[in-house]
Amino acid sequence: LLAALLLRVFVIPRFKLVPGKLQMAIETVVSMFDGMARGNSPHRYKFLGAYAFGAGVYIFVGTLFELFGFQAVTTNGHTIALPAPLSDVNAAISLGCLSYGVILVGGIIANKGLGKTLKDFSLPISMSFRMFGALLSGLLVTELVYYYVTLSYVIPVIVAVLFTLLHALIQAYVLTMLTTLFYGEVSEKQERKPKKAKNEKNIETANM
Repeated sequence: LLAALLLRVFVIPRFKLVPGKLQMAIETVVSMFDGMARGNSPHRYKFLGAYAFGAGVYIFVGTLFELFGFQAVTTNGHTIALPAPLSDVNAAISLGCLSYGVILVGGIIANKGLGKTLKDFSLPISMSFRMFGALLSGLLVTELVYYYVTLSYVIPVIVAVLFTLLHALIQAYVLTMLTTLFYGEVSEKQERKPKKAKNEKNIETANM
């Protein structure tokens, strides 16, 4: 949030017609998530693009957090390096439920009912545990490499960076893609079947 505020106050007002490196990077990321929202939900995409951008950046930056090596003291007095927030199952469940809430509200607003969204009641569970399992497995693999003596010199650095970047990109893409895809399905306007005129019904009844 602090980075977004600083960018909004000091960087975005100075955007130019010919973009620099930072402007090009920001526009590329925003265009990617906006294009994802437009492609999967062309009828309703404005809020969806903003949410996909926020969720994707949060997952990516939160996963990279474990590379910083910030130290914390546990209740037992031991020091540990703080892991990625989404490697905690509670954070993963919260983000999964939030994404499902966005999908649910989109379906209600578009079709004036719960409809298809309630059929996918297992969606927040699958999204949460998929993300939690992927991030936790990457964290465990990195820790195993660190604690294996013969590999504890140069390889852990490479493994940590590659695994963290890979998980950050994949999980950010998977969750935002699933959210925009399901949002597009439930918010699509359903065509109502035309009602038959009363005269046609009377004719059919007479023929029967």
